Amino acid sequence: MEILVMSVPVLNICEWQPSLKTNDTRTIQTVRFQETKRLVSCLDRMVLPSPPLLPDDMPTIKKFRLDYRGPDRLFNSRIYGWISSLVLRKFEELSLCLQRDFLLPPCLFTCETLTVLEIEMAGNLSSKSKKTGNLGFPPTVSFSRLKILRLTHIVFVDADLTTQLFSNCPVLEELMLNKCCMVEMKVSCVSVASLKRLFITSPARNSWNLKINLFLPNLQSLTYTGMPEDFVLTGHGFSSLVDADIDMPFESMNIYTKRGKERLRGLKNLAEGILNVKLLKISGDPIVYLYFEDVLAECTFQNLRQLEVSSKLSCGTTKGLFYLLFKVPNLESIIFSQGFTEFLLNATPYNEVPKCLLLQLKAVEFREIDGHGVELDVITFFLKNSLVLQTMTITFSSSLPQCWRDIVIRTLLMSPKGAANGVINFL
Repeated sequence: MEILVMSVPVLNICEWQPSLKTNDTRTIQTVRFQETKRLVSCLDRMVLPSPPLLPDDMPTIKKFRLDYRGPDRLFNSRIYGWISSLVLRKFEELSLCLQRDFLLPPCLFTCETLTVLEIEMAGNLSSKSKKTGNLGFPPTVSFSRLKILRLTHIVFVDADLTTQLFSNCPVLEELMLNKCCMVEMKVSCVSVASLKRLFITSPARNSWNLKINLFLPNLQSLTYTGMPEDFVLTGHGFSSLVDADIDMPFESMNIYTKRGKERLRGLKNLAEGILNVKLLKISGDPIVYLYFEDVLAECTFQNLRQLEVSSKLSCGTTKGLFYLLFKVPNLESIIFSQGFTEFLLNATPYNEVPKCLLLQLKAVEFREIDGHGVELDVITFFLKNSLVLQTMTITFSSSLPQCWRDIVIRTLLMSPKGAANGVINFL
């Protein structure tokens, strides 16, 4: 059995619980320690070379994943040696998730065979525990083959070394920065010509923030979650961007405070950076903020063909939405995936019709429709003013009774239509 295990090229060590069923905490801790010790010993035999074996003579291990968030420190004391051995054995993928800080060997940061690197700190990143999650880099960093880099809950301690990390990944295609922070209030530069996919989730209500200066000329896909502050783009921004997913969770904010102005400035920079996007999914507060302080004053999304609005539209979001529609003259498809609230009608500027409805919009989809009168008014507005509309799809909420659905269908079929003879699909 041990020979079979030794020949497996993938080691995936996840968190486990003792199989012993008892309420005795001390017994559970004892069993857990014994099980952990046996597992560590097994990994030592599999990963660490021992005389007369050399690293090249050891079984091939291409992928190493360790996800352990328990209190035991046995793993932490072995990680340095395991990774050093795997580097010598030319492994390709590393995924680590531990509870507290751990020391990574410098040889990892010059590994010529590594293609995927994932590091997550599972500890608390509050200001009361600044050391938790720190990730330092050696003076020399070079990932010549790294294509995917995913960092979660990392506190960067040096802006210059952080910049060096990204600039020395010449073939990097995917980068994820999930709730990462910078101790020093400096701007880190991310300049990677090869990058195609970028995922950023900003930390919520954190005393630190990750301010980044982006130069990604070949970026194709962007996912941004959170509130941008001083979001900066260099040069021509994302000139090759195809799709973007922007999600900003609800947060009460005074736009006239210093922090509020910083966030609006960051949102404006972000909007100007995605001007070339073709597919845009937007949700949360950005729809509200688009209407304030001329966020979109200098923006026209000439290439945008499909827009998906995944927020539940309300009074606050409607003005921003319609303002956005005036900035997308060539829009061909729009999806409302979360329905509407009862306050929508009072905020809708029906006296004006966006150009895209009159000349370009061919498909509209409404989801989670509850049959309220304001929803019918909005649907009727699109039916009447979308002059080249080909299809409209309406999906009812699962809680809506069949009798109400029949009423909605009859009402919409009798509503005034535009010049086009589009098909209405009810689901």
